[in-house]
Amino acid sequence: METGRKAGRGRAGDSTRANPLKISLELPSVTKPEKHKEYLSGVRAVTRFFKNHRIAPENSAFGVENRVYLLNHDKSVPGAVYERIIADLKASPEINDNRIAAQLQLQRELGLRKEEAFKFDPGRAVMRDGTVFIQHGTKGGRERTVKTVP
Repeated sequence: METGRKAGRGRAGDSTRANPLKISLELPSVTKPEKHKEYLSGVRAVTRFFKNHRIAPENSAFGVENRVYLLNHDKSVPGAVYERIIADLKASPEINDNRIAAQLQLQRELGLRKEEAFKFDPGRAVMRDGTVFIQHGTKGGRERTVKTVP
């Protein structure tokens, strides 16, 4: 008697059926260690979502070492130069120059990344207590809160 199902499909214990939810913790074959860290960060975010805390919290458990930063000096534009650039952009009749000035100010004053400043919506981002909620353009798509200084 035929039930419309193909033989060997969907039966419990059938080892020939592929598991579509099989998860691998093998690191992707990329050469940059920061990509491995990004990958592991994503895996940890997924496991936290499913309340699974069995993954090692340190990247060293997977053979990924900490980065070594060679340049530890301030690379920001000097204050006087920054102020002059902002004043010039604000004085410009071009609307895009005014937007660029606002984005630069967000980056410098709040420490936002370029993409976060591009996608910043003050009506939604500024909370009543003065903190700023960043959700668009963040690294890894993870929301974060920035505390402002009055």
